[in-house]
Amino acid sequence: NAVEHDVYFGTDATAVEAADTSDTTGVYRGRQAATDFTPDEGVEWGQVYYWRIDEVDADGATSQGSLWTFTIADYLIVDDFESYTDNFDADEAIWQTWIDGLTNNTGSIVGYFTAPFAERTIVHSGKQSMPLDYNNIVVPYYSEAERTWSTPQDWTFNEVDMLVLHFQGRPTPSVDIDGNPLPGNSPQEFYVAIQDSSNNTDTVVHSDPAAVNVTAWTEWKIPLSDFAGVNMSRVKKM
Repeated sequence: NAVEHDVYFGTDATAVEAADTSDTTGVYRGRQAATDFTPDEGVEWGQVYYWRIDEVDADGATSQGSLWTFTIADYLIVDDFESYTDNFDADEAIWQTWIDGLTNNTGSIVGYFTAPFAERTIVHSGKQSMPLDYNNIVVPYYSEAERTWSTPQDWTFNEVDMLVLHFQGRPTPSVDIDGNPLPGNSPQEFYVAIQDSSNNTDTVVHSDPAAVNVTAWTEWKIPLSDFAGVNMSRVKKM
């Protein structure tokens, strides 16, 4: 039955929870008929915010709302792999966004041939990761998975200067006591290539020649400046 809302917003939980309409510190943001609110000062990366909405009925009675909180991330997401599903009819399968060797004719295979198409056990965080198999012993002797954005991406927004990738590999191939081969990765160069909307491309290779054999989740930080000649505010393909 609310007709108006008393809005409280700030970075101090105690102050937001305790404030009333007489507040002069800036926590009280006024009595409003609107059902959405945007702070004049905007929000900052990595900052925790608190908010409270008290509902005002037509007769003037006020019901105090609960204290809520949210945190602004301090990064931009390139791809967290959480949005992919097993619904390939709706183009939501992981291999429909990350194009592999079945289309680009390299030695890569993204995801699995049967659902679930994304990896749901070996994950860095969240519920999914992208499996990527490679075969570099046949033409064209390299393997790539490609993602293309229909709208160029600005990776420099808010002074971002680093691309961060988390990966986990497999050990080098070995055999069991009977001489049967065990699964593993032969060492190969692990790299990221970026192309901008003018088709300028550059590649950064991981400094560890055996990166694909690292069996623990590993963080790889790449300064955007390492992609020489690429306009990182107009990223088209990774």
